[in-house]
Amino acid sequence: MRFFIAAVSAALFAILAAPVSAAEGETIFAQQCAACHGRKGEGMQYVAPSLKGSEFVSSASVDDIKAVVRAGRSGDAKKHPAFPAVMPPFPNLSEEELTAIAEYVHVSLQQ
Repeated sequence: MRFFIAAVSAALFAILAAPVSAAEGETIFAQQCAACHGRKGEGMQYVAPSLKGSEFVSSASVDDIKAVVRAGRSGDAKKHPAFPAVMPPFPNLSEEELTAIAEYVHVSLQQ
């Protein structure tokens, strides 16, 4: 019985926590990422690629996306030769902020 209650509680927490994280992720994305990637992740010609339908985003884990946001992409790590700008790192974002952005990009922007 205790296991059942714990399992149900964990499931409810996960379900209820997801929209909050998505909303936070959308807000932080708008503040930190949208200037280059567009308000809805559609990208900007010659500036930054679209994140919607991105092969990397759809196949990457949340941790992979967090790593890119944290470190940025330049030099050999820059994957889009059509875009002359490099992606700057965001080392000052907290772990929670990185997770919120990554979950938003990984889930909400792919719908």
